[in-house]
Amino acid sequence: PDKNRASTTVNIGLSISFIRIRGILIILYILYPLIEKMAALPGGTIPPLYRELYSLLCPDSKDRLDKAKWDLLANNSGLPSSTVSKIWSKTDSAGNDWLTRDGFYLSLIYISLAQQGKPVEQRLLQHIEGSEYPIPSLGSIDVIRGQLLKRQPDSNPTTLGYMYTDITQLDSVTVNALPGKKGMVLKHVEYEVESKNFHIKIVRRYRDFDSLHDLLLLRYPYRLIPRISPKRLNPDDNFLTDREHSLGRFLNIVMRHPSLREDEAVKFFMTFQGKDISSSLRERYRARPDEYETHESKKTAGQYVDGDLRGRIDAMKREISVLDNVFTTVYSVAQNMANRSKAFAKDMEKMSKALKDLNKDGGGSRTWSVHVSDTWGQMKSRMSDVAQKITIISERSAQQSTREIYGFVEGIAYFLDLIRAFIDLFDRRDKQIVQKLQKLHSKQSSGEEVAILSGRNMFCYFVINLEAQLFHTQLEHLASTILEMVETQVTGHMELLSAWKEVLPILDKLPFSPGPASPI
Repeated sequence: PDKNRASTTVNIGLSISFIRIRGILIILYILYPLIEKMAALPGGTIPPLYRELYSLLCPDSKDRLDKAKWDLLANNSGLPSSTVSKIWSKTDSAGNDWLTRDGFYLSLIYISLAQQGKPVEQRLLQHIEGSEYPIPSLGSIDVIRGQLLKRQPDSNPTTLGYMYTDITQLDSVTVNALPGKKGMVLKHVEYEVESKNFHIKIVRRYRDFDSLHDLLLLRYPYRLIPRISPKRLNPDDNFLTDREHSLGRFLNIVMRHPSLREDEAVKFFMTFQGKDISSSLRERYRARPDEYETHESKKTAGQYVDGDLRGRIDAMKREISVLDNVFTTVYSVAQNMANRSKAFAKDMEKMSKALKDLNKDGGGSRTWSVHVSDTWGQMKSRMSDVAQKITIISERSAQQSTREIYGFVEGIAYFLDLIRAFIDLFDRRDKQIVQKLQKLHSKQSSGEEVAILSGRNMFCYFVINLEAQLFHTQLEHLASTILEMVETQVTGHMELLSAWKEVLPILDKLPFSPGPASPI
């Protein structure tokens, strides 16, 4: 009887457990659509920004956005960390540590609502049902892209990890000389600087650029630091124009350099709105140690530098000199092309003015001989029409010159600046390291001095390797510049051909034969 009673108790217990489990499953089955609905997107219109952000953060089309990238974006929202964590929990309810596309879009909705001061609650989604999803404030696409690029490079420290498009998207800077000169006694030119990255317009003098250039050379002796236009007393207009272009190229190269653009002195230069920026720059940043002293790879750089790398870098030093000779010639030819277009525009302007003068007083009488004839009057009238067409030719040639200067001439100059920055880098290495090492070896100096310089030499090789990769990404810039040169010439010659053809119908109406009797 006891055994039967125990068996009956066990069966009842199992039955009750089975009923409970079945009840739980039924409840989950009923609640699952509701849970799924809580994590689903509300019906509405997806803004283009949502798609653009997803494509930027998840370019491989795997429909999985990892939490690290999402955190990078969410940190731009300005929301408290507790709110950010709550948004992630709401959208990654399964605890996968990644989001689907819909989950990412839902997180953007919650971020936008939280920025409006609203709670992160699912019930609020019903208020945007059927309308366009709200736009969160997360900074510009360019800024987000730059943040991604900072964490993108390969884990191998000898690999740069950037493509040309990545470099160009880091920033784009314009430098324009403001009209008129400033100063009571010593006149100077001011430049308006605008950066896409900083979204700010600042005004700088040449000495401000010069101070920044000096500071970069001190801080980064083994990096590509582009030259800037030299100082000159009483510069003429042509020199000032060349300087304006040079300063623009200088800032673009700096702001597209993954390391230089993050320098505190550069950021200060690009954002400071006070007076006497030059003195402020020097006071704040002149005493800094150079990059070698503070770099994380200071002690480990040597393990990445082998004989093959040293050999390639030494060969690069010879090749860069050849490139300098070649593209100095190319730049000179490009300038000549632009100057010829400009000179031709001026010649056509003179010709047009001269032909128009025929119809002014003193431009010749209607009949300038004893024989009465209207030939000269017709000739003057037609020449006035020709002058108008010549004016168009002059204008198009001037436009061509502008396209050439701001297109392939500046493009070649930009590439040439990079080449010369490399030449200057090798010169600094020779003076600061190689020559000193040679002297120490010749004097049989202590091992400590040699070890210090040898460490710098290994670090220099390590950094030059990265700079060489950065330089090679710019080869695409060279290719696009040559393409632009060809397209500019095709466009310019076609426009001039069209303008010259418009002259022909007018010439057909000229009185080439004055009649049976000569007016003379």
